Amino acid sequence: TGVQTCALPICAGAGTIEFERYHIDTQAPWYAEARSLIRAGRKIEAIKTVRNNVFGMNLLEAKNFVEQKLS
Repeated sequence: TGVQTCALPICAGAGTIEFERYHIDTQAPWYAEARSLIRAGRKIEAIKTVRNNVFGMNLLEAKNFVEQKLS
């Protein structure tokens, strides 16, 4: 089973970036996967990856994250 990255403020620390109300773990395997998908021109898959791995993030937030932080 996959492990979801905690997106709550209490998890903030080294290796995180803030985006809206989320603290994103930049060391998580899914983050590297999403960046790789963007580099390969697979934006929709990158958005799905972000949304599926950040607890509570909706589709629009995931799209904005990919466009603003990963592109």
